[in-house]
Amino acid sequence: MGELLRAQAEATAQPPRWLSLACGAAEPVFQVMRAVRDERLQVPRVTLADLDRGALELARTYAERSDLSCLTTLVRANVLDLRGFGKLANVLGWRSASDWLNGFDAVDAVGLLEYLKPDDWTYTYKGVISSKRKLAGAVTFLRNAFACVRPGGMLIVGNMLDTHPQLGFTLDVVQWPHIQPRSVSAMLEIFTTAGLEGHVDVYLPSDGVYAIYAITKP
Repeated sequence: MGELLRAQAEATAQPPRWLSLACGAAEPVFQVMRAVRDERLQVPRVTLADLDRGALELARTYAERSDLSCLTTLVRANVLDLRGFGKLANVLGWRSASDWLNGFDAVDAVGLLEYLKPDDWTYTYKGVISSKRKLAGAVTFLRNAFACVRPGGMLIVGNMLDTHPQLGFTLDVVQWPHIQPRSVSAMLEIFTTAGLEGHVDVYLPSDGVYAIYAITKP
């Protein structure tokens, strides 16, 4: 993800706009921003969206320590809301949803999809969590996220591979029974179902744990 975002910053004459969904503390994003700044490239304006208050406060701390606060916007929001992200225009004080939709040069959601079933559901796990409200599955989430990418921009997502060399340990010993590991072909099928039209690049790091996908919007 870092390499893709750095390459985008290098190729643009204007500061790009990045959106990180389910960002957590967003340290990888700040690492890229610092590297871009050190290379005197166009430092992006970044919007970080997450539901966890603690994670966003930590992201705020990282932004301050990196002297990047003026380029960082924090948004507390449930990124699995079925209605998508246009409604966040009001949260950010924008005059219309068009500032959010089709508005970002890059949108990332790395480390989230393997927690999502393909279809929308209530996210009820016995003994873990129970929700009465239906939330976005992988298909709806991807469709909503892709709507935020401007033409020529890219959506970057990751998913644990079903050939992960320690998959049994991850699911049975670490006890992450709700992880949804997927093959590359399964992910491409989900992209098609979500209507993500565009060029898809697939990156397979040598550790064999994750695949990273970059979908460029026409």
